[in-house]
Amino acid sequence: MGPLPTEETSQINTDDGSTHRKNGVQLRLVQKLKRGQFKPIDQLDLHNMTTTEGYQALLQFIHDSARGTLTCIRVIHGKGLRSSQGPRLKNMTRQLLREHPEVLAFSACKPANGGDGATDVLLRSS
Repeated sequence: MGPLPTEETSQINTDDGSTHRKNGVQLRLVQKLKRGQFKPIDQLDLHNMTTTEGYQALLQFIHDSARGTLTCIRVIHGKGLRSSQGPRLKNMTRQLLREHPEVLAFSACKPANGGDGATDVLLRSS
């Protein structure tokens, strides 16, 4: 991964961090992502993983999913409701996605697709 994004290069669009877009990414693209108008080509389920295992699995998943075209993937991380330490996988996922150079934007899924327990991710075209 490259350097961490700065405030000038990234924008978090909601108070809870469930939607994020990098600077220069059209708001219209993010709105389409939030509405579920991009069909994910694949998904990764992080349930029952430690944050370390999930981090490595998510890095590999993003690497394997980059297709050279605008790509949507889904990450299922859960809401962390049964964790005594809070939503560790969800927080780790959102932090990694904010920092990853291939990620253009992400948004929590619509309720029918997992709601706040899953995230749709838009990867850049190369």
